[in-house]
Amino acid sequence: MSPDDVIRRGAAAARLLADETLMQCLAEIEGECTVAWVNSSPNDAAGREDAYRMIRCVALLRQRLETWRGAAHIEKTNAAWRLQEARGN
Repeated sequence: MSPDDVIRRGAAAARLLADETLMQCLAEIEGECTVAWVNSSPNDAAGREDAYRMIRCVALLRQRLETWRGAAHIEKTNAAWRLQEARGN
């Protein structure tokens, strides 16, 4: 992936992380799954596993977006440094 692609992907990730509707949706999914997990019957191991997987999935989605946003920040910093080095400063 080119540096420009990393920066574009990071910018898109930053927009998604800043989107209140998406963040509210993910928070509601986490909350609903947590309630389902906590309120499950003792013999509903499959239900708890499903709820746990959904909670982990939401967390992984957020983590991936944050990673992409961070990678873009690093790439921008590196690009600025390379430009400064090329100019001899």
